[in-house]
Amino acid sequence: MDDRYQNRLRFSFAHEIGHFILHKNIYENFNIKTFKDFYDFLTNNISQDQYSYFETQANKFANHLLVPREVLKEQREKEIEKQKDIPKNISNKTLNSYLAIPLSKKFGVSEKVIEIALGELEA
Repeated sequence: MDDRYQNRLRFSFAHEIGHFILHKNIYENFNIKTFKDFYDFLTNNISQDQYSYFETQANKFANHLLVPREVLKEQREKEIEKQKDIPKNISNKTLNSYLAIPLSKKFGVSEKVIEIALGELEA
């Protein structure tokens, strides 16, 4: 299987686990048991903003599950130590984009997932 698909699938599973853990009570309160129940919930009981918020929460959950921040910090430092030619005045955004390539392989996620996680380390 192509790594891109495997990484996407891993993230998708982690995202859905996030929904299960974070939003289980909401789905239970609305008695969502079928696809029709879920569709009715989306069209009649929740705003697009609320739904987007649920999706954001599940994405953040997946990101943190697959890329633990303490491990990311360690791996980031190791990658920086390996690269002796990194300019001193490079922006964090450019550095993160560069480091996302090798780090994404170590964590089995996309480069974008790593860039987001590295950005959160700075916040």
